[in-house]
Amino acid sequence: MMQADWIKRILPVVILVLALVFIVNPRSAFSHNGGEARIVDVEAGDFRLSVWTLPGPLEAGDLNFIVYAAESSQQGEFVRSTSPILDANIEVIIEPIRGGTPIIVRPNHGEATNNLFYESYFELLEPGEYRAIVSVESNDGRMGEAGFDFVLARGVLDINWFQYSGFALIAVVIGWFAWQIREEKRLKEV
Repeated sequence: MMQADWIKRILPVVILVLALVFIVNPRSAFSHNGGEARIVDVEAGDFRLSVWTLPGPLEAGDLNFIVYAAESSQQGEFVRSTSPILDANIEVIIEPIRGGTPIIVRPNHGEATNNLFYESYFELLEPGEYRAIVSVESNDGRMGEAGFDFVLARGVLDINWFQYSGFALIAVVIGWFAWQIREEKRLKEV
């Protein structure tokens, strides 16, 4: 009976702390929320490209670029994306607009949550304005390229909220148990 009381007492505290973790840092609760569209179904040589970025808005630190490449079908003036390209080599060159060393990212299916996409996770620490050039080359030699500019903001706080929330949970649980023991002793004395 005492063990069941213990579980009933601690369960609301655990739920409260987990809810606080979710409120303080909701990104820790989601692994993939779709991202911010940078280019959508734009012409890139022989292809149509779409690119999404995470997190939204972009902040210095860990970034995720998601690329979708499709065949381009020309029907008069109407252009339409058709079949996805699943065997292309994708390269994203990210360069600071005001000068600096560019970085090269190679999205692939191995990091993607869906094999129709090419995805890459990388770190970019310097806030500022950047240009991303996405290049696609298929195995049969067709090529395409499209780009977009983006601003990388300084991260609000570089704190591991999940870790500190764990410490807070331990402190709350210890405090709660100490209070319960004190109350039980007080009631026995009365």
